[in-house]
Amino acid sequence: AEMLARQDDLAAGADIGPMPAAPPAPPAATDGYNLDQVDSYLENIARDRGAIEEMEKREQMIAAQASAAAPISPGGAAGGADAAPISIEDVTLQCEDKYVNDLMEQAKALPDEVVSEIRAEVAGQLHEKVAFKLDQLGDLSTLRPEEMVMVMERVLLSPDIGQEIESLVTLLVTYATNRLQSMM
Repeated sequence: AEMLARQDDLAAGADIGPMPAAPPAPPAATDGYNLDQVDSYLENIARDRGAIEEMEKREQMIAAQASAAAPISPGGAAGGADAAPISIEDVTLQCEDKYVNDLMEQAKALPDEVVSEIRAEVAGQLHEKVAFKLDQLGDLSTLRPEEMVMVMERVLLSPDIGQEIESLVTLLVTYATNRLQSMM
């Protein structure tokens, strides 16, 4: 509005005084960003991509194993009389275990006892979160194992589970590493 008033005064021939100062130049590309945080963010993205690729491979492997074992009817029973059905719980536990194993790669430099403690804590919290999420989804008993693998993949990648568990692993590994270094 001020600029329009100045233009009207200028058009009328009035002396309007000096023009206002130009707006400040935009900040440089790195202003306001901590390069270490950006590097860390990019590393997390790369790690997430790797985890997603591993989960896709695992899904294909489980689906191949399930289809090779026996065809599963919609009711969840195996096609053969003596073939054991693959339960939703088995698929869930396999997916959780693989996910925790992938995350525990961060801890490979730590002593086995420490890794075992971290793994137990992470697996327990992951199982609780997954069970709660699966309860929210309702009855999944009609899913075939390969469909359940896809559900589990999405559940494990959801922000309220995947990001929290990944953050927990990072926190515990960092804490353990720092603690061990301070003891030496």
